[in-house]
Parts: sequence; C-alpha cells; structure tokens
Amino acid sequence: LIIAGAGTGKTTVIARRIAWLISTKRVHPHELLALTFTEKAAAEMEERVDLLLPYGYLDIPLKTFHAFGDQLLRDHAPSLGLTAQFRVLSGAEQLVFLRQHVFDLPLETFRPLHDPTRFLGALAAVFARAKDEAVGPEEMLAHAEQLAEQANAASGDEALRLQARRMRELAHGYATYQDLLRQADAVDFGDQVLLAIQLLERHPDILAATRQRVRSLLVDEFQDTNFAQFRLLQLLAPPSANITVVADDDQS
Repeated sequence: LIIAGAGTGKTTVIARRIAWLISTKRVHPHELLALTFTEKAAAEMEERVDLLLPYGYLDIPLKTFHAFGDQLLRDHAPSLGLTAQFRVLSGAEQLVFLRQHVFDLPLETFRPLHDPTRFLGALAAVFARAKDEAVGPEEMLAHAEQLAEQANAASGDEALRLQARRMRELAHGYATYQDLLRQADAVDFGDQVLLAIQLLERHPDILAATRQRVRSLLVDEFQDTNFAQFRLLQLLAPPSANITVVADDDQS
C-alpha cells in the first residue's frame, strides 16, 4: 500500500513497477493485471509503460475494473446463463429497458397507476447502488425480512413495517429485472463487476484459474474503489498474492 498526495507520481510508481517486473523477468507480461477507473487513465498508463520498456508495450492487461469484469464474464458466459456476445446496456438503454418491462416488474408502491414510469429512474439508481455495494436480490430480500422481524419485535412498529414492505418490493423488482436482463442476453454497467464477483465466489475452479493467471496485481487510485470493486480485489488477491496499490488517503 503506497499512500501519497495528488500530483506526487502515484501512477508513475505503478508504471515503473510494471516495467521493472517485466524487465527483471519476475513475471511475464500476461501474468500482470493493472486496474484503474477510466479508459483515459488506462490509456495513459499504457503509454507510460510503453516508453519504459525496451521493446515497447507487450500486451500487458491494463484495464478498468469494468473492462476486466466484462472480459471475465465473456470468457465464462455460459456459467452465468449468458452468451459471449451479451450486450452491455448504457444508462439510457437501461431506462428504455425498464420502461419496456414496467408491467413485468412486481411493483405496487413504485408503479403508481396514474404514472407507471414515474419511479423508473429511481429504481435504476437503487439497483446500481446495490451493485456498487455487491448486494444481489437475495441479500436485499434477506434485509427486508430482517426489517420485518424488527418491526414485529418492536410491537408492530408501523414505520419499520412500511420500510420492510418497500424493501421487499424493491428486492422482488430487482430479482425480476436481473432475470429479464438474462432473458435478453444483456447486462448493465454494475453487472460487469457484481457478476464477476458472483462468478468467482460460486465457481472455485474459475477463481483458482484466474488467481493462477494473475501473478501480480496493481491498482491505481485505490481510494476510489467502491465495496464491489474492493471485494473483487479481495477475490483476485489472497493473502499470499503480490498486490500493489497506490492511493491518496486525503481523497478517500
């Protein structure tokens, strides 16, 4: 863990470490994985590494978290009920998809009769936040049931009971939304990380093969990771792994 302030050369540290690991033959280029947050940052890191290596850029995986997750999903798509040609919905396409399926979602409170599409943007935001927190529909439903139990224990706390009912509705809507995406052979932006986590957690053979392939893991702007991205890193890098992260704790 390397902590330093803005403009002090954190990305340079990652680029130079990649070049050093390759030039000293500690790892092969394909055994490295460098992760960052934007396509622009990944391209800039690629340029820096290209200048540092004597033979230029050697097909080193320098990716965003979502690009890495996307590749992992395409490599093992059948395990998730998808094809390798699945489509990734943009934010606008996600809203269109929800609008098309608004009456397929098991909603009541969040689908008022006078304006059925009123809460679709808010629903998309809830689903996205859940995925950023690595929460699937099952976990959301379990939380709703826990709230209901708390309401009953608190002599029928009506506010808590209402919260539990709304959470249960959101969980069932979330589960149906995920099922509809699979049927359409599609995923959304958050799925690229969440489904990668679920793939590695539920398939030990895929996890073992991925860990064996990634011998050295490097992460730029580590302070920007959300919980799902951090969980993905935990899966990729067990305690015995070689992982280097750079971060600015003042931006955390």
